[in-house]
Amino acid sequence: MALHKFLIEHAIWPAMEKRKGNKIREIQRALEKSQYEDVAALQRERLTELLLHCKAHVPAYESVLPDEDTIRSILAKIGKESPEQELNCGACGYNSCREKAIAVYLNKAELTMCVPYMKERAESLSNYVLSETPNITIMVDDEMNIIEFNKAAEECFKISRREALEKGLFELIDSSDFQFVLETKQPITNKKVHYKEYGITTEQSIIYIDKQNIVMGIFKDITKEEREQENLYDLRVETMEMAQKVIDKQMVAAQQIASLLGETTAETKVTLTKLKNMIVFDGDE
Repeated sequence: MALHKFLIEHAIWPAMEKRKGNKIREIQRALEKSQYEDVAALQRERLTELLLHCKAHVPAYESVLPDEDTIRSILAKIGKESPEQELNCGACGYNSCREKAIAVYLNKAELTMCVPYMKERAESLSNYVLSETPNITIMVDDEMNIIEFNKAAEECFKISRREALEKGLFELIDSSDFQFVLETKQPITNKKVHYKEYGITTEQSIIYIDKQNIVMGIFKDITKEEREQENLYDLRVETMEMAQKVIDKQMVAAQQIASLLGETTAETKVTLTKLKNMIVFDGDE
């Protein structure tokens, strides 16, 4: 088996590639005469003929081909778990998804070089990020109809995504900022908006997406931070009031002490004056 695979990879396959090149040149010359338009289709047809020819005339070729389970396993890795998912688009350069899987098995092609798979994977990752971000994300079309509503938005506005996609934005919140961005194409950034009916405060950034002619709003829920700020403010006010009360009490105490000191001083002066007069008068007698 190892020898057969070595022969396929280092002798038969290069020969096939060379023969394919010769065939392609023949095809190009034929096209000049016949004005054949679909070059790619004709090339794939000739390549299939070459593979079938090799399979029929090279005994070692059949023995190194992967079995059905191996082919299906390779296809499953790029999201093609059933024949219906095999688009056979030819974007990878092979006539069918199965031929691509065989080439991958023979180390002649990269597994992930599949345009539909890469597109689906990119969309899947984008959807995951959009869904799982902790920020509220809402998208609307040019008529202010909701076209995207992520999980964070569901939690804050107490409505499911399915229900939200059937509504206009104005049915949930004030849509004037979204309308402004749509008309002016100018973004709004870090605007604080409180939704009393939902009991939340948000910091909003709203942008226009030109290619799709849609508006996207990203809201950061700052309700907790706002409450903490309010509590801190209330604590400061309470502390100031307590300090003022202490000051007022101290002033009253100071005034009372001063009053007592004043009365005592006056009494002392009267007493000493009387004592002085008594001494003086006694001496005159």
